[in-house]
Amino acid sequence: MDMQKTLVRFYDDLPLGILVFSQDYSNVLFQNRTYVNLFGADETNISDNEFHSVFVEGCRKNRNKDLGTIRFVSEEDGQILLFEVFVSELKISSNSLWVYSLIPIKNREKLHKSLTRESYIFDDLRVNIPNQLVKYRGKTVDFSATEFKLFSFLCKNEDQLFSKDVLLKEIWSKSAQNTRTVDIYISRVKKRLKESGCKVEYVKTMHGRGYIFQINS
Repeated sequence: MDMQKTLVRFYDDLPLGILVFSQDYSNVLFQNRTYVNLFGADETNISDNEFHSVFVEGCRKNRNKDLGTIRFVSEEDGQILLFEVFVSELKISSNSLWVYSLIPIKNREKLHKSLTRESYIFDDLRVNIPNQLVKYRGKTVDFSATEFKLFSFLCKNEDQLFSKDVLLKEIWSKSAQNTRTVDIYISRVKKRLKESGCKVEYVKTMHGRGYIFQINS
């Protein structure tokens, strides 16, 4: 069986971006036309495309896992591309392959739904909401329950500035009355990330205004 012809027949005309890996992830066997077009590339130069290279590396690091929602930010113009990513196993004859499907998030309703998903990926940072788990480059960040609640709230509301009063109400409700509590826990969150080897300042202090989660300056 001609593997390439089979993949073309299965996937080339689908409106989803499809990327197919060999079982050990050592090779990219196929990418359909929609995938190539998603990154503004063409089949002759896709291997040199910045977004493609980042995505391929991310797939290799997270093999066999649902990546949830993934984003790419262009270093050149700051353009943000958002996708829902799904993983499935494909068997062709005796070959077992892994297929990544990229679904672009284009409208506000879809974007809102994506932000209610269970997993978030920001560069080398992984946030798993139901398991209250944060990992940086594979290393677990040792957050307490309250630290995780604060950090996950900020990351789910990326690029939104929150005052101390708002954070106090959202995270502690009526159990804390002093905004100094927010300062203390923000410092702890930053310390935990740093202890895990994270050198990126994801949680930024906006003096006199509050705090914000950002993946770039």
